[in-house]
Amino acid sequence: MTKRKGAAIADAPHTAIVKDMTRLSLSPNAKQKNVVFQEEWQSTLDRMADLMEAHQNSSVLQTVEQCLVVNAQMEEKVDDSMHTAAEIKNRIKKEIQIAEEACRN
Repeated sequence: MTKRKGAAIADAPHTAIVKDMTRLSLSPNAKQKNVVFQEEWQSTLDRMADLMEAHQNSSVLQTVEQCLVVNAQMEEKVDDSMHTAAEIKNRIKKEIQIAEEACRN
């Protein structure tokens, strides 16, 4: 059984991570930054770093990074008063750097 190319991309591991990050960033808990949100957010970032380390493929890294930047930009549009979008971008960049360094080692 063959899959359409689009379906294969939709099933890619980074797609689930981006969906989780989108859901979390738009959650009412994002504004409160409560403990449950922080734990789930960190878990999602850890999954992203693991995925990048496992693939060691620059195109995968670029795809994930682009998706996450778009996600952060989307959150800015949802509520300009939230400061989490900038924090998310910085955290994403940091996690990507950590993952890239791990891939090199």
